[in-house]
Amino acid sequence: MQIMPQQDGTKQDFIQAFHLSKRKAAQYSIPAQYKAHQLITIYFPWEDSIIVSSSDPISIIYEDEILLVVNKPPFLLVHDDGNGNPSLQDQVNAYLYQCGWPHKAQACHRIDFETSGLVLFCKNPFFQGMLDHLFRSHEMQKTYRCLVKGKFPANIKEANFSIGRHRHENAMIIHPHGKPAHTQFQRIQATPTVSFLHVNLLTGRKHQIRLHCAHLSHPIINDPLYGQIEDDQGLMLQNYQMEFVHPLTQKELVLILPIESRFDQAWRKRVHIHAAKPASILDLNKLEKESS
Repeated sequence: MQIMPQQDGTKQDFIQAFHLSKRKAAQYSIPAQYKAHQLITIYFPWEDSIIVSSSDPISIIYEDEILLVVNKPPFLLVHDDGNGNPSLQDQVNAYLYQCGWPHKAQACHRIDFETSGLVLFCKNPFFQGMLDHLFRSHEMQKTYRCLVKGKFPANIKEANFSIGRHRHENAMIIHPHGKPAHTQFQRIQATPTVSFLHVNLLTGRKHQIRLHCAHLSHPIINDPLYGQIEDDQGLMLQNYQMEFVHPLTQKELVLILPIESRFDQAWRKRVHIHAAKPASILDLNKLEKESS
C-alpha cells in the first residue's frame, strides 16, 4: 500500500501518526525521514492461514480498504469465546476470505451478546492502532436506541455513576470507587408503561447503558441481568449510529441504522392507546424524526 504524508517527518513521527507499537513497527520498512507528499510504500507481511469456520451471511453497512462496519443481530457474540459458539468476527473473516482478502479482521470494540447494531472491524493489522485510538480518545461517537420500562423522567438528561465489577456474578454494579461512567439521555417518547430513548456514551464501561438505566429504575426491556426477560425478542438496545472522522481520508463518516422491526413490535405491544394519545404514538420512525 502507498501512503502519502501531508508534511515532512521522521520514522518516529510516522509510528506515532499510525499508533504503531514497537513490535508492530518492526514488521514494516519505514523510512528514517520523508518529505510531504512523498509516496511511502508499505509492504504487509503474510499472515497465517485463515481458518474459515462460518458460512453465515453478514449485513455490511460500510466497507473500504482498512475498515468494515457490520450490523450485528442480537444473540450473537462479537468475539470467539473459545467454546465453539458462533461469533460475528468468524462471520466477517469468512466473508473476507471468500473475497480473497489476505488479512484477518479484528473487532475494534464490542457490544453485548443480547445487543444489536453497528460493530467496526479493522481489515488490516497495520491500521489497528489508528482505529483503536478513535475509541480510546472518544473521537468515535456512538448513539443507541433503547426501550425502557415505565415513564422515563423528562428532566433526566444524564447519568454519572461510577461502575465496578460484581465480585460474585458476571455483572457490574454502581460503586463509588468504580471507574467513572457518563451517559447522556434524550427522551424521544414516554408512556406510563414504556419509554423510547436515544443514549450517548461519553465513556465505555461494560454494561454502562444497561446498568445506568436500571439504577434509574427504568431497566431496558428484556435485560436478563438488570431487569427481566418478558419475551424472546431480545434486549431492546441497538447501537444505531456511529460518527467519526476516517483516519486515512479525514472525511467524516456518519453511519445510521433504521429502527429494527422488533423495536416496533415491542413498542406496540406495550403502549396503551387512549384518548389523550393519538395513534401516531405507535410510529417509532415518526417519533424519532419529530425529535430531531
